[in-house]
Amino acid sequence: MEEVSLTDERVKGMGDWLIEVHDWFRTELATLRRQAVAGEQLTPSTDLRANCLAFCGYLTRHHTGEDGGVFPMLARIHPELSEVVARLEKEHEVVAEILRELQDLARDEGDRDRLVRGLDRLTAELTGHLRYEEETLFDVLNETPAPPMG
Repeated sequence: MEEVSLTDERVKGMGDWLIEVHDWFRTELATLRRQAVAGEQLTPSTDLRANCLAFCGYLTRHHTGEDGGVFPMLARIHPELSEVVARLEKEHEVVAEILRELQDLARDEGDRDRLVRGLDRLTAELTGHLRYEEETLFDVLNETPAPPMG
């Protein structure tokens, strides 16, 4: 069996991977909104609520990983990105607040229109955030070497 080693090649695609993940978030969020406006019921369906909670969890974990790992690494390696990282972290806080509100709405069988408005608010905030993150970090992530192991 051939030994697998971690080299610079493993990390060079992190910018590309980031865009793939962001594209998945964009697609899922658009799907959630379509589900939310479809049908004539006044309350969100059980499936919609479950999908919304799952999406919120995925996005929260993604941002938590960036805040706890990727951003500190980038700030250490690229101190010139400190303002970019600070802005992204602040945007994560805004998104997190919207996600908490959406999760509350999804756990409740409440008003479907409120859930749609929450999804619209998240879409507006997240779209700008993802675009800025991609514009500012794509090249840096693709050029950053793998950290030393050990």
